[in-house]
Parts: sequence; C-alpha cells; structure tokens
Amino acid sequence: IAANVSYITEIHGYAFKITDSTTGEVYYEDDQDLHNDHFSYNGTWTDTISHPATLQLQIIAVIDANGTAATKTINIKTLP
Repeated sequence: IAANVSYITEIHGYAFKITDSTTGEVYYEDDQDLHNDHFSYNGTWTDTISHPATLQLQIIAVIDANGTAATKTINIKTLP
C-alpha cells in the first residue's frame, strides 16, 4: 500500500484499513497521529484470504482535533 496525501491545512492523523465489504472483517489496519500538511505512506499487507472476496481499502485523513475526516475508499477484488 503506497499513498501520498496532502491537505491545505494540518492533518492531525491518518488510518489505512482493509475490510471485507460483505462481512466487515478487518484484514489490515494502521493508524498514526500526525501534525503536518502532507505525508507519504508505505505499508505491506499479505493476502491470506482463501476465497474470492471484495475488499475495501479506506484511507482516512483526520483533519482536525474534533475528528473531522476525509475518506477515500477503493474496492479491491481478491482471488485465492
């Protein structure tokens, strides 16, 4: 998982999450506090799912201390 994220003001944190879109099972999750207007992310997830599935990768940037967030969701199809 590689991403470059930027915003016009300070980003307070971020989360990367991979879930099964049907069951909601979480396969990957990483979140960090951050105080910058941009960041680069590199993470590794190994697909160990033994059946075809539709997953969702969510990239969440927390924009302020009140928890306001911007989210990008990408659908992923996985095959065993």
